[in-house]
Amino acid sequence: MNNKYKVLSIILLVIGILLLSFGGYKLLTSNNKTSNNESNEKNNVVDSTDNNEENGQEENNIEETNNNETTNNEKDKENNPIDNSNNSNSNINNNTNESNNNSNSNNNTSSSSNNSNNNNGNNNISNNTSNTNSNTNNDFNNNSNTSNDNNQNNETPVNNDVPSSYELKKLGNLQYYLYTPSNPTEGMPLIMYLHGGTNKKSDVKALLTTDGFPKYLYDGYYGNLRSYVVIPKLDNSYTGWSDISDTLRNLIKTMNATYKINMNKVSLTGHSMGGTGTYQVQVKLSNTFACIAPMSGSIQNRETNLSALSKTKVWAFVGTDDTVVSPDSSRTIIQALKDRGANAKITEFSGAGHFDVSAQGYKNSSVINWLVNCSK
Repeated sequence: MNNKYKVLSIILLVIGILLLSFGGYKLLTSNNKTSNNESNEKNNVVDSTDNNEENGQEENNIEETNNNETTNNEKDKENNPIDNSNNSNSNINNNTNESNNNSNSNNNTSSSSNNSNNNNGNNNISNNTSNTNSNTNNDFNNNSNTSNDNNQNNETPVNNDVPSSYELKKLGNLQYYLYTPSNPTEGMPLIMYLHGGTNKKSDVKALLTTDGFPKYLYDGYYGNLRSYVVIPKLDNSYTGWSDISDTLRNLIKTMNATYKINMNKVSLTGHSMGGTGTYQVQVKLSNTFACIAPMSGSIQNRETNLSALSKTKVWAFVGTDDTVVSPDSSRTIIQALKDRGANAKITEFSGAGHFDVSAQGYKNSSVINWLVNCSK
């Protein structure tokens, strides 16, 4: 009987041990699962935090990109208010849609796919920013080129090739021809020519075809003479050139006011009545001319005339066989001027008659050069 109880006790003890062992195993397994779950939850929290930080960085990147785009768009608006504002709005809408799509994709995918989308989103944003900046730079360059083209188109071409000309002009009742050299400049000399008695009764146009110096000038004998030349026409109602000396003074002043001539390089010449007029006008306007060249002219040898003539340089021309105006008048006045120490000389053309003097004198290049280059 006692043995039966002992066997039963042993069996119960074994059963109890087995039950305790099984219960401990389940408890241990349950604890491990709990620990694993907690670890997983911590990892999930870390992953979630990392993802949130990445999402936050993405949002910051989007905000920075949008700010950069806004700044660039503002610059674009200033450079091109119409075209760039449309492009700017289109880029902003596209970026916003892409950002929303990335956000929705992040909510429906794993953390690895989220990271991939985030990187792609950042790349798209960078590309869009680069494109925006590129467009801005291109627009700026295009605008600059357009501005330069417009400036070039607005520039007026300069034509420096101005030909010489002859113009018939009028100052009050005085008609005169004006020769202007090609490409004239300020400070050029002025030659005044006084015609002879024949042309006083003629039409003004005859001055360029019949009288010595103006005809040679008009025919191009002197080439591009580097001086203005005025050729006044004396009306038939006057006796001689001294009658309009004040008008001739006003003509010179008009030339200076209009063309800025060199007032220290104004010379006077003429033939026959014009030669006599050259002497007489110098006496009336004694401080005006740098030099005079009377041809076949005459003037009385008296103190008032000598005083006025000695204030300029005088080169007289006569023909030894002139029967219209005796060469003795010029010989006498030039010698009297020399005796006073004045700058005066005379050239006599041997065997030349009255009208020969004009041709021989004005076809002498040294005479014309002297008139152009003489100075006070």
